[in-house]
Amino acid sequence: MTATSAGLAFAFSTVVTNTVGPGAKLVFTTSPGNGARNAAFPVQPVVTVLDAGGNTVTTSAATITLTLTTPGNATLACSPTTSKAAASGVASFAGCQVNVNKTGTYSLTATSAGLTKALSSTFVMSNPPPRMIFSTQPSASVSADTAFPIQPVITILNANGATATGQRPTITLGLNDPNGATLTCTSNSHNATGGIAAFSDCSIDKPGTYTLTAKSSNAKMVPINSATITVTGPAAKLAFSTMPTSGTAGTVFTTQPSVSIHDAAGNATPSTAPVSLTLTTPAGATLSCTANPKAALAGTASFSGCSINTPGTYTITATSPALENAVSANLTITAGPAAKLVFTSVPTDGKGGAAFATQPAVAIQDAAGNTITTSTASVSLTLTTPAGAVLLCDKITQPAVAGISRFTGCRIDIPGTFTLTATSGSFASAVSGIIKITP
Repeated sequence: MTATSAGLAFAFSTVVTNTVGPGAKLVFTTSPGNGARNAAFPVQPVVTVLDAGGNTVTTSAATITLTLTTPGNATLACSPTTSKAAASGVASFAGCQVNVNKTGTYSLTATSAGLTKALSSTFVMSNPPPRMIFSTQPSASVSADTAFPIQPVITILNANGATATGQRPTITLGLNDPNGATLTCTSNSHNATGGIAAFSDCSIDKPGTYTLTAKSSNAKMVPINSATITVTGPAAKLAFSTMPTSGTAGTVFTTQPSVSIHDAAGNATPSTAPVSLTLTTPAGATLSCTANPKAALAGTASFSGCSINTPGTYTITATSPALENAVSANLTITAGPAAKLVFTSVPTDGKGGAAFATQPAVAIQDAAGNTITTSTASVSLTLTTPAGAVLLCDKITQPAVAGISRFTGCRIDIPGTFTLTATSGSFASAVSGIIKITP
């Protein structure tokens, strides 16, 4: 500071440093503006921490809480909450709104521990203007130049979220970013009746991805957009949307195949064309499904109960008239567990005591009839109904080699009509054809 007086030399004081005092009070540096009830304030509140001299306390991180001064039946909501920590002494709130079922005049109170509270300017919450919604969204996937299976419906809501039955504006539908495409309805402009505008026969003429926009002749109503609509070209090709999994012969795949019908650009279509599955290179194997062919539903044919009866590595080909085929990834089918015995060679008729010209052979197979080439289980032969006769073989019990037990020297000692029974542990037994033995 400098001291002066007429005719006297002036004098300087020592340096004086002024600092901001501790936080003492709050002030609304921005009060919320008038707005619509149940909607965010157009101007959001800002509260500042001041010292006793009215200076911003930039070091303050105090938590400041907003409330309605006289709430009545109203509630205050902010995003994320009505409490916010100050940054450099300032708390800027967001998403604040008054939720109430009628109009009114309000003010906010800001509080923070140890600080004098602040009161905002008053503001008025009025009824919001009517608003539009797509009460029925158009179909998500449609074919070009084909009426949407589900047509759009616009409903006008009042301030309480109920249908504004007295509203009769003209609602006009169009395309956002049409990129050369055209939306055509019976009428693209429709007068609302009882607050509802139901459109009919709407279609889009070119493949692509679009949203509809709805605009009202009532300028207070904000335009709205529909959910995304994918418009496809004509069905052109097939694709496996779900690949079947590898598995066991004769057992249904754990994951069953699904085939989708696409347009030339690869967009899924709503086609209902029939789809057939075959083994690309069957090599004697058979593909079985609960239903084959299967009609697509909304562009996808989902198969069930599919299995392959023979071990091997395969691909499945999907076909549909006039559409490009699809081929699955490789799937490996293995034999199931050993389950039963089968005579692969049945003895021929012969004479008592003489070795059969054709000797018996018995295969160990899974439930689907595939020989288990890794099995070495022992198989025993007996006469099913001996009636005093005796079956003789070089070995009456024979271990399998590559899944087959081959017997030698087998014969029946006396004349008669017989069958042989083959057994092995818990496997289902096998009975041969009839053998006639003559004297």
